[in-house]
Amino acid sequence: MRNPFDLPAAPAPLAPQSTLLSAAGAPVVLEELWARQPLLVLFLRHYGCAICRAHLHAVRDSYAAIRARGAEVIVIAPSVPATLAPFAARNRLPFLLLADPSRAAYQAWGFEEGSLREAAGPTVALRQAAEALRGRMPYVLPGAPIRQLGGVGIVDRGGRVCFYHQARPIYNYPPLEQYLEVLDSLR
Repeated sequence: MRNPFDLPAAPAPLAPQSTLLSAAGAPVVLEELWARQPLLVLFLRHYGCAICRAHLHAVRDSYAAIRARGAEVIVIAPSVPATLAPFAARNRLPFLLLADPSRAAYQAWGFEEGSLREAAGPTVALRQAAEALRGRMPYVLPGAPIRQLGGVGIVDRGGRVCFYHQARPIYNYPPLEQYLEVLDSLR
């Protein structure tokens, strides 16, 4: 797994500069968001990944605890702006969802494409099936980058990456408590 930030490092490396798109198609400069407050940045694989949605829902359910630590959450999707609002509404997301149709931010942050086995192998299929039993049906939209790996970064107000995790295999997300600990250290 490539970790472009070589964490832990002192001082922490600067986050890549990225411009994404809002649901209205307007450019959103990521640096302007973390300049206001620490930012938990969640990179989705694609909308249909039930495993990713389970983690997204866990972040959503912990949003009050994240906000209590003075931080904000944004979610980046490898999609076009028109898909953002329906997905956010369907998943009851209280935070900003941004589009990265070219996946330039994914590349800048080091979120790679995995192998087909990493994205849809037997272990992944079993975990996706378990999520389906919990009511999160996996699906694949035409053109969805199913091999895209997701992950999480936490950026402080100075633009430094304080936490980085690429979900490889795709179900390997850290516990939410780990994010909260990092955010506590930024107070």
